[in-house]
Amino acid sequence: MRPQESVQLRKRDFDTTKERIMIRIPAKYTKTKKSRITFISKEASEYIMPILNRIKDDDTKSRMNALRIRIVN
Repeated sequence: MRPQESVQLRKRDFDTTKERIMIRIPAKYTKTKKSRITFISKEASEYIMPILNRIKDDDTKSRMNALRIRIVN
């Protein structure tokens, strides 16, 4: 995933119903203008889930980063 794509993601782009968290990257955010799907490892999911549980569906990943900083500190 490209950095510019990751900062555009919203909570609703994360599918947590599967065994591994799936991320749908919308075409409008990609360099090639084609949507893509990627997955987060199970180990990373342990850190991502508390953040996803604290934010609203339309919050961006940059908002998630702000929350993560508060959680860690």
